[in-house]
Amino acid sequence: MNPYPGCEACERLLERTPGLVILDDPLWLVIVRSNYQTCLGTCLVILKRHACELDELTAEEDAAFHPLTFNVACLKNNAFGKDPDATPSEMGHVHWHFKPRYGTKPIIFAGETFTDPEPGRYDKQLEHRTVDVGFAAKIASAIKAKLS
Repeated sequence: MNPYPGCEACERLLERTPGLVILDDPLWLVIVRSNYQTCLGTCLVILKRHACELDELTAEEDAAFHPLTFNVACLKNNAFGKDPDATPSEMGHVHWHFKPRYGTKPIIFAGETFTDPEPGRYDKQLEHRTVDVGFAAKIASAIKAKLS
């Protein structure tokens, strides 16, 4: 049972769709998104406990996110809950959207071609590409193979 009903990140923590999990350690869950694969390999990185603000991360939780560079987004769109003037809300949950970008060359994966029509631009304007869970599981498997 989700102690924070309506929190999308908590729902994903409970769901853990088989085959889509890339990392499941004591602090973080990393999953491939089947509902958004415009940029091949798009993932969610979700804190395993409910915390609404980045400054609530412990030193141990934050240590994993000190690389030299990679492209991530922490949008905090659902941090407001139902009342946009009442922040922070229990509806917020620390998580990142990890979106690889590939430039102008098409990427072929498992017989499907992925293109980035506007490399270097924020992908909010791009058409969302949904893949079925089986295809998303192939993406997760390929990512995990590269990590081992």
